[in-house]
Amino acid sequence: MISTVDDHGDDRFGGFTEVEVDQRGRLETEISHADVVRAATRIMKSGVLTLLEDWDQIDNPVPGRGGRPPVIPRGAILVGMLLLASEKNSLWIRNLNRVLYRRLTQESRDYLGLPTPVASFGIASGEETRWEKNVGNSFHRILRLMDPYPMKRYVNLAYGQIRDVLAAHDKHREQIARARLNEFTNALLHMTYREQPRHIRRVSNQLDISFDQTVIRSASLAKQYAPKRLEALIAAEVAAIASGDIDEIQRLSKTSTVDPFAGFHAKSEDNRSDLAPGSRDSTSPVKRGGKDTEYIWGWEVNIAVRVDSEAPGARRFPQLAVAATLSMPNVGVSEEAVELMRIAAQIGLTPGLADADKQYWANALPSRLHLPARALGWTPSTDYRIDRLGPQGKDGELGTKDGVIFIEGLRLCPGTPKALQMASVDHEKKQNGVDDEVYKVRIENRRAFQVRAKERPDAKGRQPVSCPARSNSPTVSCPIFELLMEREGKALPAVAEKERIRVDEADAPDMNFLPKICRQHSVTLQQEDDIRTSQGFQYKSEEWHEFHEHARNSIEGLNGNSKDDGQESIDSPSRRRVRGFAAAGFFMAFLLTVYNLRAVATFLKEEAIAALKDQPSDPGEKKQRRRDRVSINRYTGTLPSDPVILLYHQGKLASPLRT
Repeated sequence: MISTVDDHGDDRFGGFTEVEVDQRGRLETEISHADVVRAATRIMKSGVLTLLEDWDQIDNPVPGRGGRPPVIPRGAILVGMLLLASEKNSLWIRNLNRVLYRRLTQESRDYLGLPTPVASFGIASGEETRWEKNVGNSFHRILRLMDPYPMKRYVNLAYGQIRDVLAAHDKHREQIARARLNEFTNALLHMTYREQPRHIRRVSNQLDISFDQTVIRSASLAKQYAPKRLEALIAAEVAAIASGDIDEIQRLSKTSTVDPFAGFHAKSEDNRSDLAPGSRDSTSPVKRGGKDTEYIWGWEVNIAVRVDSEAPGARRFPQLAVAATLSMPNVGVSEEAVELMRIAAQIGLTPGLADADKQYWANALPSRLHLPARALGWTPSTDYRIDRLGPQGKDGELGTKDGVIFIEGLRLCPGTPKALQMASVDHEKKQNGVDDEVYKVRIENRRAFQVRAKERPDAKGRQPVSCPARSNSPTVSCPIFELLMEREGKALPAVAEKERIRVDEADAPDMNFLPKICRQHSVTLQQEDDIRTSQGFQYKSEEWHEFHEHARNSIEGLNGNSKDDGQESIDSPSRRRVRGFAAAGFFMAFLLTVYNLRAVATFLKEEAIAALKDQPSDPGEKKQRRRDRVSINRYTGTLPSDPVILLYHQGKLASPLRT
């Protein structure tokens, strides 16, 4: 029975205790020293403290700058932030201060180098306020080292001030600080990869990834401006001030911002762009057909998740974020993808397949994405835009070379039937009777017409290839090749008799204008010849479908789970109220770190449960099937082994349910 005795012992607060009032109605549990040590150990393993110390020495090389030293150490700030993120708490400076001021044991404070706070209720409020200010100062000292867009964000800026801030921006400092922010973020993520048991890390020596962008909203979401209309807004602002129109001045101030270094993310892919790094994006919400297109004011989180091309869907390891960066919308999308691939490779595995949607491989210029990715050792996996399907060769695109036809990542001989060349186009447009079954057959038949690689590509990407009808193991039979052998008085190679697809004479090249691939033993192709369409698996094959669906589901699952309001909620501005690009990147780093730690712990728990289910109760006794334990097997004539079930079948028990 619940007691109704009033144990408050103080009538000042009515039904509230002094502790409850002191904690402002929150349940502030004490954090164990073991949890603090574990969080601090992970911070140390990541190496981020060393990074911060090095950057501080670079930015402030002259000792004795004056002023009081920080009261709250950097390490305590990082440990407190990791603890906050781990318990799904809001990443506010006030909450961080509560962790360090109220919720640690004295042993933990000594361990982190924190002073002892005043505990008395009567005088603690002023002391706690001073602590919060010191915590905020230490936090912002960390951000200052890796802030690409430093500025004061305390008040709403007038439009003229926004123009001045943009004009005074230091792009050189931006490059340095963004590189630091990326290094800080990924040092934490790679720590989570190394925290996995060895048997999971070494499941495969190859690293496959799937990458994408997802938007996170600015903390000043309600305060934004349209870059295209900035000059017009400045003119309206000047006119309102000159006329003394207070209502117009207030109206304009409501649409301004405290954070001009953000951008508009378009929900529709058709409204997105990929400007070169250093460009100023002018994307603004516009009305089309009387409707507003959907835009979000904020930044892009670029994430690469580890996936499995060797056994898609087998769940051999947790799907961790192995690289992440923060960027402005619509700027440097290709370069951010290359940065993800460069960072991911640093975990020590051999680069394999890099899967992405049509925003990347199918849209980007080879010089910005494909060639740098190839130089890093990555192989694309992707879907194609409809205008990239079938034979190419228009708008300056290379469609053939020496007779070799480049179609959807394949290098096909010139005798490939037109129906096979146009299979994807016909299937996409639902024409010429190419339904799913017909398309599947035609995709498989393409394999026979692929030119044969005579050796591996050299260091410069050059590779000799030959006609598929040549060699001792031809995949097709070709009348052109047979006629050439007959003219030269040579016998056809002796090969095992088997059914092979034959090149139809109507599809074969004109004998008077034979391409080199038909006339020569081999031709040399360059990787640049078809780098825009080449990929790891044959397009739309069963292997391609299996891996591509697994890869897309993996990155979409990571984005969705990390944005879940019940989990890390990386998109919620209410959980990270500090404004600015650097603060968003800092919080993102800790939230993705906690996501990874949660993914590893969940995987290990599922692995342990599966092992227990597979293990018999007696290691020396084989586990009996359930049907043999609870049912009469009329085929073998055996009775149930469970004694209660047996009594039930014998009519000695009314119900098999145990009491």
